[in-house]
Amino acid sequence: MKVFVSSTAADLASFRAAAIRALRRLGHDVIAMEDFTAAAAFPLQRVLDLVRSADAYVLLVAWRYGFVPDCSVVTNLPSSTDGQDGKSITEWEYWAAKEDPERPILPFLLLESAPWPPQLIDGFSHGAGAEPVSVERVRDFRARLMRDHIVSFFGGDDELGELVSAAVTSARLSRGIRLNRLGLSSPVEGGVPDAADVGALIRVVRDIGSERVVTIDIGTTWWSTRLYLLAYLAAQLTSVRRILIVDSGRFVGLLSVGSVIREISALHEPLRRFEKAAAARERVEPDLEREAVALCGLFTSSFPSTQAEPGVKVDVTKANLDRWFEDSLVANPIRVDSLARVSPVVLIRLFDYPGDFVPVIVGDGDDSEELSRSHVVDKPALSLQLARAYVTDLLEEMT
Repeated sequence: MKVFVSSTAADLASFRAAAIRALRRLGHDVIAMEDFTAAAAFPLQRVLDLVRSADAYVLLVAWRYGFVPDCSVVTNLPSSTDGQDGKSITEWEYWAAKEDPERPILPFLLLESAPWPPQLIDGFSHGAGAEPVSVERVRDFRARLMRDHIVSFFGGDDELGELVSAAVTSARLSRGIRLNRLGLSSPVEGGVPDAADVGALIRVVRDIGSERVVTIDIGTTWWSTRLYLLAYLAAQLTSVRRILIVDSGRFVGLLSVGSVIREISALHEPLRRFEKAAAARERVEPDLEREAVALCGLFTSSFPSTQAEPGVKVDVTKANLDRWFEDSLVANPIRVDSLARVSPVVLIRLFDYPGDFVPVIVGDGDDSEELSRSHVVDKPALSLQLARAYVTDLLEEMT
């Protein structure tokens, strides 16, 4: 990964060196002021561009707020919630890093109990005009970081090197997981008022696009036959491979479309009739929506007038799903505190999880809000990405 290391300069020189050394030993591409030519005059505009190009941002903060530049000619300043005036270069770098919500921000703060030379503390040191620099700015900055991020505390440079190595490794794993999350659309509602109305499912299939997971909310009344039809259309006409099931926002489970088709068709004879009729068709419509309409027409006609769909269907409930699918229903998601710093232990749990698609719920909250905190990770894609990164690192070490 490309990692930007940010801090004030003279007071943290040995700590910066320890962090940079640790990162380069791990094969990361480090961006640091030590490598800038004419560092003292390096323009803020260029520094902000470098921050924005980084995959991760490491920030070291002790007891100096840092140099406040003249920003009147800088055209690429990031926006901030507390105005544009009087920020140090270090804080401007921080705000630039925050622009990308997917970029890991890894702050490391000097322990308040760590011994520190008074001349390296704002309030004791003096600015160019021999006026004391208030310590409140750096205190406010530290408080913001502790409020908005998971921070680590250091006392010595060797300790910092180890902390930075662990945090960036965790961030790299987290980035891999985030990049391989599958998109979750808004839940498809049930509540079918009329057995002949299949238009809602046709519209769902038409609009799925490249999604690989479709979500349904069984709290809105789903029938077994309509769950089957959604799975069948998805398998035939889209790239969807899993159905995420929630009940009024609460996570219920994850099912493969194949298991839905297999298990529910075994419950209802008309569905088996439909499958035979669909397999015997001689013409397949070239247009997705017209093909969906044709399949839905076959589906409706597979129910004889003496055995219409409402007389065959069974309501989809958590109890019925457990009964129909047993172990095929993935009902125990991995729960993590945050995707910002995923530990190797979480990664091992993810790789040990049965199946290629892993449900993950992030953070704590009301059960009814679980859908908003739910993710599905494509495990094979994550494995491939991590393997490529490992081989790339090896090649870079050999060159």
